[in-house]
Amino acid sequence: MFTNSIKYCILFIFLFFSFLSFSNNNIILFELRNDPELTGPERLCAVFGSVIAEFSAGGIPATDRYSWTVTDPSGNEIFSRSGRGEIYETVPIRFNSLGNHTVSLEVTRGSNETVFSGSRNVEVIQGPEITLRPDYLLCGDEPTTISALPENTPQLNQYTFEWTNAAGNQVGNQNELVVSQEGSYFVALFFTNSEGGQDCLITGSTYVGPPDDFVLSISQDEGCGGQTVQVTADTPLRGDWSVIKQGESDRSDLGNSFSLNLNTETDLNGPGNYTIFFSVVNPQNPNCVSERSIPFTLTDGPEYISQNVSPASSCSTNDGAFEIEVESNIGNLKIIELGYEGFNFTDGEVIPFDNIPPGIYTIEAETNGCFKTSIVIVPSLGPEAQEVYDVNVIAESCNGLGINEGTLEITFINGIIEGEYRLVTGNGGVIEEAPIPNLTSFTIDLPGDFYAFEITDTNGCTIPWESVLDVERRNRVSFSVPSNINICESFALSPSGNGDLEFELSREGQVIGTFDSGESFDLTEGGNYSILGREKSSDPERCPRRIDFQVNVSEPLEFDVELVTRDCFGNMVYEAELFGRDPESVTIRWRNNQGEIVGRGVSWIPTAYETFFLEVQPRGSGFCAIDPVQFNVVEPIFSVEVEIEADPFCPDAPFTVLTAVLEREDFNSDFRWIFIDPDGELTALSMFDGERSIAIEEEGTYEVLVLDEYGCELGSDVLLVLRTLDDTRPEVNDSYSVCQEINLSETINPGEFESYEWYFNGSLVSTDPTFRPLLVGAYSLVVTNADGCPFEAEFETFEDCDFQYVFPTGMVLTDPEKLFEVFVNDAVESAQVWIHNRQGQLIFFCEDLDVQSRVSFCQWDGTFSGELVPTGTYVVTLKYDSERFGVNEKVSKNLVIMK
Repeated sequence: MFTNSIKYCILFIFLFFSFLSFSNNNIILFELRNDPELTGPERLCAVFGSVIAEFSAGGIPATDRYSWTVTDPSGNEIFSRSGRGEIYETVPIRFNSLGNHTVSLEVTRGSNETVFSGSRNVEVIQGPEITLRPDYLLCGDEPTTISALPENTPQLNQYTFEWTNAAGNQVGNQNELVVSQEGSYFVALFFTNSEGGQDCLITGSTYVGPPDDFVLSISQDEGCGGQTVQVTADTPLRGDWSVIKQGESDRSDLGNSFSLNLNTETDLNGPGNYTIFFSVVNPQNPNCVSERSIPFTLTDGPEYISQNVSPASSCSTNDGAFEIEVESNIGNLKIIELGYEGFNFTDGEVIPFDNIPPGIYTIEAETNGCFKTSIVIVPSLGPEAQEVYDVNVIAESCNGLGINEGTLEITFINGIIEGEYRLVTGNGGVIEEAPIPNLTSFTIDLPGDFYAFEITDTNGCTIPWESVLDVERRNRVSFSVPSNINICESFALSPSGNGDLEFELSREGQVIGTFDSGESFDLTEGGNYSILGREKSSDPERCPRRIDFQVNVSEPLEFDVELVTRDCFGNMVYEAELFGRDPESVTIRWRNNQGEIVGRGVSWIPTAYETFFLEVQPRGSGFCAIDPVQFNVVEPIFSVEVEIEADPFCPDAPFTVLTAVLEREDFNSDFRWIFIDPDGELTALSMFDGERSIAIEEEGTYEVLVLDEYGCELGSDVLLVLRTLDDTRPEVNDSYSVCQEINLSETINPGEFESYEWYFNGSLVSTDPTFRPLLVGAYSLVVTNADGCPFEAEFETFEDCDFQYVFPTGMVLTDPEKLFEVFVNDAVESAQVWIHNRQGQLIFFCEDLDVQSRVSFCQWDGTFSGELVPTGTYVVTLKYDSERFGVNEKVSKNLVIMK
């Protein structure tokens, strides 16, 4: 739990600086309870101009809605998030300015009931500026210096630095670290406060390595003197080889080639621990040499010399002798021909061997698993070898394809000798033991080396040649090619070597091309190859050399970039999609738009919003011509303004439509709808998932959540939907008369509405509030009220060009069915009726200012002053008017009244 007594300033590095990793104590976690409570740090240190810290609210994440706002020291709102769920219960907030900030939280439940409202002051102070990059190049044998903070950082000497390597071992305690070994490095830096705690703890990581990925392998990591050890790279790269012995300061140059054949006798300086280096120049990074090394141990082996050799007096007497002087500790010593074996000799001991017959003796010594073998020749004085046979040594010679072996010519001076001969190498290896041919001379073909020769006749007389025979070696031209080449589409083969050479390249036994030193040959097919190199001189000093090698053609490398993770606060993880290929079989490089390496693994976290490139090469191949994948890391959208727009919910409508309207449409949006009943219960309307517009049948409160394609809530809106109460209908008669002949008709006023649409025979003819039909036919009117509800009315028009009236010319006072009444047609709007007797007295008057067409008006029952009038003839005067038609007329007729 976070308490006021804790004064730590935990620094959260913005995730886009992806090389900064978070240690466990960088995030302050808080216990969640049903009662909401605003918890979080009170002091932060800003790095890179910003700092991220987590704040928690508690409550019930499944149902509570959390509304967060943050204001900076100037009172400007810098953060606003609202939503439900755990990602809104605990939020990371980024602070971009120094000073006192206010974090405010409101928690609502149900139908917007506020269950918590509070705020917290957060002080942001300046943290150090981190300069540690995600990747550093290690060039050749030059170390690289990495640093966590700039040298001008205030209070730099008050920071504690802890650098560790991938194994977890501490390798430094200063701001700068000098790195000479490839690998991952981690730094933690902090202030130590008065309580011994760590203020402003920052953790970071980086990778230091060469531009190229290749692995060295060695035929044996420990060997003895006199052996040949092969060192190869898994990639067909040509480079410089060198070696250094532990305790020495200078490397020894071992040449430039694809691989190294290390002679432990001549290339190394005695027993000890060595490091073998291979350095390669990458065309993409010509100023940075890629270098890797591999260890080798030369074990201390036995050392001795043979001395004081005494010849035997004759070929059949045992009076010869020699000594062995030990020059190192020897665990085991054997003289093979004598059957001798001794143990544990120390430096300086002399071991005599007396009373031995003439012949070749093989000495074999062993120490620490290392062996040394040699020979001692005990001559014969009677007879001496030169008196019995002669040995002519012929050196190796060159041919068009390589070397002809050397030859020993043995000639017997005194004729044919019966017996056996033995031929051994200078280190005791038996080459041949065979009967002497029944010839006065014979030859033995053998490669250049040192040899010893002896004969033994049938009488047991052994006569060795008194000296070692040197069959001179011929040097071959020196060049190298990789023993195994993995290519993509093609590989430019350019053998390494010195001198003016020409090369002949064969595939599956067929010559496919020739080229000279410094030139290359494009390999495009797999198979078994051999290359023959020879001097171009007419009198070459060195013999041709043939090297066999294998070419494998890799399948086309398919790769792409995939965004595999993106949380709701902008943190992203990309991966190299290799389509099933083993990641260990490829080399991966993530580069920024300056071409700098910013990552090497399958997974990668962006360091900025910009353009990046992914390069993938088959491991163990040359530099394949592969197009990198370019992609843009775009700043995510964190919030979107949304508003629910509702169609009118009219009294007679079965449903209405709600639509989510967004302020921006430049993202893949998704929608979730929720119904909130009067008790605050929430019902997810899952049937509308993904729908921007929905049709609803119930009144109530509706909420829409706007999500992005990753399910992150970007905005929300709540709307109370009620049916409209305005049910005013348009006032329209069923029919109206028109007179097309004189262009006369009535103006229809249906009442006050927001909009009007007048249709004639289905076609819109007017949108005015009033309408005057001129044509005969069927009309309809659609009006919309202030709530947006439409209402419809229909009417017809008929042709009526005459002003018509009807009233009786006679009436019976005692018959109620035959009383006086007046009818007019639709053209008449108002009328007045006068009835006079013969004396001119007004008996009856009637006026109707709103005459209804074909509806009786001005009914008279024949009374005057309560009494029936006398029978007789009366005069009826009718005056009718029509403002619509501009008519004002009067007519008079007699009315006969009877009883």
